[in-house]
Amino acid sequence: MCVTSEVDDDTAFKRPGAQARDANVRAHGEGDQRLPRERRGVKYVSRLECVQAAIEKQILEITKVNPKYKVGLITFSNEVTIIGDGTQDPLVVTGDKLFNWADLKELGESYEIKKNVKDAGKDLISRVWGLEESGCTALGPAMLLSILIAGSRPASKVILCTDGLANLGLGSLDGSNFTPFYTECAESARVKGVTVSILSLQGDDCNLENLSIVTEQTGGEIERVVPRDLANNFKSILTTPIIATGCMAIIFLHKALMFRNEIEDEIQTNKNLLVRDLGNITADTECTFSYGFRPKTQVDISDLHEVPFQVQLIYTKPDGVKYWRTATSSIKTTDDRAEAEENADLRVIGTHAAQKAAKYAKEGQYEKAQLETRAAKRLMERKAQTHSEELDGVSRWASNVGELDREMRNERMREKSEVGGVRSDRDRRDARKDHDITSVAISKTKQSNAKKLFM
Repeated sequence: MCVTSEVDDDTAFKRPGAQARDANVRAHGEGDQRLPRERRGVKYVSRLECVQAAIEKQILEITKVNPKYKVGLITFSNEVTIIGDGTQDPLVVTGDKLFNWADLKELGESYEIKKNVKDAGKDLISRVWGLEESGCTALGPAMLLSILIAGSRPASKVILCTDGLANLGLGSLDGSNFTPFYTECAESARVKGVTVSILSLQGDDCNLENLSIVTEQTGGEIERVVPRDLANNFKSILTTPIIATGCMAIIFLHKALMFRNEIEDEIQTNKNLLVRDLGNITADTECTFSYGFRPKTQVDISDLHEVPFQVQLIYTKPDGVKYWRTATSSIKTTDDRAEAEENADLRVIGTHAAQKAAKYAKEGQYEKAQLETRAAKRLMERKAQTHSEELDGVSRWASNVGELDREMRNERMREKSEVGGVRSDRDRRDARKDHDITSVAISKTKQSNAKKLFM
């Protein structure tokens, strides 16, 4: 993290010893040294300093708003250091343990963050500002330990910040297209009710294609950020609480309906229910599905004027209480396409199209992804022409989904120049290990909701 970033000169950074060094420079008449055409009124800070400032800001905010919360810190380079709450003695994990799942599991599950942030916040901030840059990137072991430690309390969050490729210990991606390690981390986090978010500092690619598996399956966020904007990203993640863990959705359709592009063997008569493992959810989590009518040779729908739907949700609240909720509703049928479109909810259509397109893109089916969003756009624009109040929302949706479409175009152009044709779906997935921008665009769209797409 020794690369520097330019920030405004009035930006506050608590750099230990900085004031003394600046005073010494001025005393020796060496102040105001600049290259020709270099901007004035700015200063340069390292990526590490940006991370330190962002962490300090969030610790102070949590201390003020939720003083009983426990906050822990883990750092990673050529070793992993569990700093804990700041008052605990640092625990260094190195050598063979970085390559041993069982050792890391035993250590993580036995470790406890002792004090809440109100009592330990100042010590933790002091530890943060004592961090130094060094070595390799043992990201995988650090992620696993963070999940296991946070998992002692369901609905906890892990925020992983990195500017380099995982290249040491379990989960090393150096020269690798794929490792099952991150799928296993995601499963551990889901079981323990932990959400994992990843912030990658812009500069070098970190193979976010592999890391995004964890954020997608745990309900976390993934972003490529400019170092000076880290504080805002931390805040966005931390201010969205997990309201339930282990959430399972079961959707029942009428026998005249079938799911479309959701499950295998959709046309079979016994396939009128869909089970979705949603895992950790927030108030903004949205689940969509697509359905259609079965062939008349299977079910006679001539006298069907209303179609019932039922959704059952099974989940656990952060206090450990388990719930099973059932919601049932009915929708009237019509033979008039114009009437159906008139009553269509564009937010549902747009959200489903975005999520489905991202799913196709994740699988390497870029053409299907583009067709999905473009078809939805035509339908929404058709309705918006007679409902001017919806034009702005459709425009914002098109702008937000446009990022995914652009990346699909870029990937197809890139593969045409590199291989002179079209890669297989698998090769497309492998190629994204060097294209973090594309991976993030896909992952963010896959986890999108109406609020993000239309607002």
